[in-house]
Amino acid sequence: MHFALVVYPQFEVLDAFGPTEALHCLGHPFVNPNSQDITFSVIGPHLNPVSTGPTEGDPSPVKSRVAQTIVLTHTFDAPPKDVDVLIVPGGFGAGPKVLHGGDWEPAGVERVVQFLRDQYPTLKHLLTVCNGAGLAARAGILDGQKATTNKQLWPAITALGPKTHWVARARWVVADNGKLWTSSGVSAGTDAMLALIDHIYGKNDQGTLYGDVIKEGMEWNRVYDSEADPFAGSNNVTDVPAQE
Repeated sequence: MHFALVVYPQFEVLDAFGPTEALHCLGHPFVNPNSQDITFSVIGPHLNPVSTGPTEGDPSPVKSRVAQTIVLTHTFDAPPKDVDVLIVPGGFGAGPKVLHGGDWEPAGVERVVQFLRDQYPTLKHLLTVCNGAGLAARAGILDGQKATTNKQLWPAITALGPKTHWVARARWVVADNGKLWTSSGVSAGTDAMLALIDHIYGKNDQGTLYGDVIKEGMEWNRVYDSEADPFAGSNNVTDVPAQE
């Protein structure tokens, strides 16, 4: 299996590194005897390190004083071949404009959207985290599907997918015959990734789900129920049906 992570300036840290921590564990031989068959790539706008922090000249007031960088292996213009699973984090770099005051959006968002649009037909699975679902919505991937996203950003992100049935009470949602996985805010992406690993790999020779083997090593308080979402209630959001 070839897993790949999409990054761009101002991506959200745990959106990206929660799911990839699960993959990191899956790549250990003592967890997965077929770990040598796993490939991992990081894809972005260029081969320079990409930061979670604001870009130079960013007028948005939403800026963290703490940032991390990640080294890429491929670019959107020269992506790896035969990616099976693509992980799309959210973050302030994903927009939309309303998150930055309504009149500005980070450069390069449309390039990410076009990359997702181009890649989706050949993927086995797409996993979005938080407002990464908004990028997939703008690409048309969520049209006619059920999906979810971060509940604090609910009005802004659901507006990007008018042809999508947005499910409020959901930690993650599986659609398009198991191909499309959208998860709620930040930490939910790790639970969705563990569920996706179970979907792909099932159980090991001892009869234990691979996701459970991984969560023990991570000491992760795993949520198994995709509908176990207290944040829909605390943020007072409800389903947004698809428009005709």
